[in-house]
Amino acid sequence: MNDSIDMNMLNEFLLKNNMNDSKDLAGSYEGYLRGNMFNDIYDQYKNYKPARLIPNNEKAELLLNINQTTFAAHDIRLYLDINPEDKNLINIYNDYIIKADNAIKEYENKYGPINMNSKTEDNTFSWEMYDFPWEVGDK
Repeated sequence: MNDSIDMNMLNEFLLKNNMNDSKDLAGSYEGYLRGNMFNDIYDQYKNYKPARLIPNNEKAELLLNINQTTFAAHDIRLYLDINPEDKNLINIYNDYIIKADNAIKEYENKYGPINMNSKTEDNTFSWEMYDFPWEVGDK
């Protein structure tokens, strides 16, 4: 990571992506970085600090948003598998599902299909027309 990261940009990104209603949960960005949404069971390994992921363009920001919201929903879903009566976490889970769906739709509207369930506008199988998320550079 570049040491000269604009701290205002980082703070703005963190504020935008760390909103959460529950004191027991990390924000989606923080949870994604450390691999655990639950503050009360997160156990940091020694002095390990996860690297900060700072998107350098809109496409990277949209992908990071997809990753963090789908991770948050998945991690909360694992908790709900063994705690199905937790109404607060069910509501938060549903919110993350909506955020993840919206993030995927926004990405696909701008950059094309992102997964095998993605619909195409012209009903053709046209994956080769788009850059894949892991490809370097933009068209």
